[in-house]
Amino acid sequence: MRKIRPKIIFRAFASSVKPPQSASFSAPPNPNLIESDYVGPPDKLSNLRPIVRHIPKNETPLEKKLRLLQMEVEEYNQKFWTNHNKRFFEERDEFIAANRRHTGENLSADEMSVFYKAFLDKNWKIHWYYNISWYIKNISLLLLALRVELTRIGRFARRKKVA
Repeated sequence: MRKIRPKIIFRAFASSVKPPQSASFSAPPNPNLIESDYVGPPDKLSNLRPIVRHIPKNETPLEKKLRLLQMEVEEYNQKFWTNHNKRFFEERDEFIAANRRHTGENLSADEMSVFYKAFLDKNWKIHWYYNISWYIKNISLLLLALRVELTRIGRFARRKKVA
């Protein structure tokens, strides 16, 4: 019986294809040359781990649709969290600069909690819309992945029946 879970490798973009000695492991591997999905180190701006998706040689149109939709959702999350974190850090730095009494002084946790609450209150609608769209996108991914798995199971059953 074959595994249903996809094989995912967590590495700093180290590839299963031997790179030249001078090659850097910071660059993502070629999706056509790897044998499984790769998850890289967290992005500096979004804090999300980028995924390089393996492209199988015998990928069906339905599997390709799933892979492309996964990549689209990952890109959507990357853009959202990059913009969100950029806005957060800019506003936090402005708050600290405006409320600091002496140069080099850090604000207390209680003083910073005022900023955190204000930031969350100001952005609650953006977060709400993001969460709704994220759930919709993930339900779409789940339904498409279910279709792909049912197709694979049907193919496997037909092969077993013929043999």
